[in-house]
Amino acid sequence: MAVASLFEDLLDQYKIEQLIAAKRYTDLFQAYDVDDDRLVRLDVVHAGLAEDSAFAGQFISRARALAQVRHSNIAPILHVGKTTGGAPYVTQAAIDGSPLSHRLEQLAQRTTPVNSIYALKLIRQLADALLLAERLEIFHYDLQPDNVLLKNVTRPTDDSVVLIDLFIPAERPTRTAAPEDTPNAAYLSPEQRAGRAVTAPSHVYSLGAMLYRLLAGHLPGGSVSMGDTVINRTFGRATALERDRGDLSPATYALIDRALRKDPRGRFPTIEAFVVALDDALAAEEVRLGSAAGNRAPADARPRPWIFALLVLALLLAVGAVAARNLVDRAPTAGPAATPTAGQTLVAVVASLTPAATDEPTAIPATTNADEAAPAVQDTTVPEPTVASPSPTPTPTPTAPPTSALPTATLEQPLVRVIFNLVNLRRGPGVGFATMGSVAGGELLEVVARNDDEADLWYLVVTADQRVGWIAEEVVQVTSVEALQDVPVAATIPPAPIILPTATVTPTPTVIAPFTVVPTIDPDDDNGGGEGGGTSEPPPPPTAEPTDIPGEPPTLTPPPLPTVES
Repeated sequence: MAVASLFEDLLDQYKIEQLIAAKRYTDLFQAYDVDDDRLVRLDVVHAGLAEDSAFAGQFISRARALAQVRHSNIAPILHVGKTTGGAPYVTQAAIDGSPLSHRLEQLAQRTTPVNSIYALKLIRQLADALLLAERLEIFHYDLQPDNVLLKNVTRPTDDSVVLIDLFIPAERPTRTAAPEDTPNAAYLSPEQRAGRAVTAPSHVYSLGAMLYRLLAGHLPGGSVSMGDTVINRTFGRATALERDRGDLSPATYALIDRALRKDPRGRFPTIEAFVVALDDALAAEEVRLGSAAGNRAPADARPRPWIFALLVLALLLAVGAVAARNLVDRAPTAGPAATPTAGQTLVAVVASLTPAATDEPTAIPATTNADEAAPAVQDTTVPEPTVASPSPTPTPTPTAPPTSALPTATLEQPLVRVIFNLVNLRRGPGVGFATMGSVAGGELLEVVARNDDEADLWYLVVTADQRVGWIAEEVVQVTSVEALQDVPVAATIPPAPIILPTATVTPTPTVIAPFTVVPTIDPDDDNGGGEGGGTSEPPPPPTAEPTDIPGEPPTLTPPPLPTVES
């Protein structure tokens, strides 16, 4: 169907008004919906691509799948159809907004950098939309700023980011231009530029490139290899973003560094994993800017370069000291030499790192075994355990002892994340204790202790605003199982509150007192003793007093009959 005929005739219920843009795979038109009285946008597949049955079939199936879902950050699809010429088209609601690329050009003219929280929240909305698309196994063929719209919102609660063209098939037809020829090819992942299929790590790379552009004001110089990351972390070198902008948190640098890895296996495997790291970076930026309570440093702080060099030097000195002491203090004994244990080896290495350990025997730690006395006082019955080298070669080998012989310099903090919207913080490990406030969903809490009940496990945590209280295991998610295993049992646990039994009002059953009616003698009765011949006896008292139930009407007992006297 020619473009001219589109303006003359109705396309289903739509009246074409103007051509907005000729895009790569479709022509974008503004149209008027005569049935619903509203403006819409139509994407009509190019005539050449409409003849490709594989492309046209994928276009229609993806559009129909997206028409079944509603997401605030995905442009809603209203209708899927075909023109009279057989070209598939998609109808979407008209969005009042501009592409993200225009906003990036405006930000590039500013002298001050973009607010990091603003940039992270924009990418967070895009990631939220792609998270839904990933569950539907739909991937964006061209994730770059031209396919992201920023709405002109009138209410602060409106989401400002809308992802478009998600219905375009990810497989690129061979008759179109190569990915490298596109203006925004730098936003695409290396494997996508090479012509391979788009996956979730490809989306992660594109999101990382857009976030880099927002924060630094320009595109990244290229992808990051695993070797570059290892060298930067080992020697404390700055990343590319850190060299361009040095006022961000370590979590933000780590997020972008991993998202821009050249190898897809080095990136975040899914959008969901990327969102978790992005939320951590957002929280770290809020702390850095002072918008969150507390001044604790983030747990993933980048190691100082001198720490690694100091550990290597200490390792070499420890190996030399142990080998020299082994040669000097070794003496022949009657029995075979005792084999040192792993604990004795560790004690010896730690002792060699202590400056006073080589001169005074009192510098040996208190945990040293009794048979590790100073060389001047030797026990003839139990040989002194020495750290024996596998070979008697006097020259120490730097790589002989494993690196794991040294104690770890830093330990990961045991943290848990609240997985519900709002949970209570209590004064003790149990729902019977009084609450001391609440914690919002997604907040990270530092675990300092736990109770000793595996069936009903509670953690003693410290919140961001330095509150200390107990929280149940069922309402949090552990960030590191290994770190949580070292959490000790609380030394003192508040006593369980005394719960007084509630008084229950038991209704007392109504007792109906039996009574006996003694008939009186009728003077006119033939069986009577004549007039004045007898009197009736009073009835006996009831056998039991009736009990009235509170709140119910009392049971009425008939009065005794009167006595007839002559």
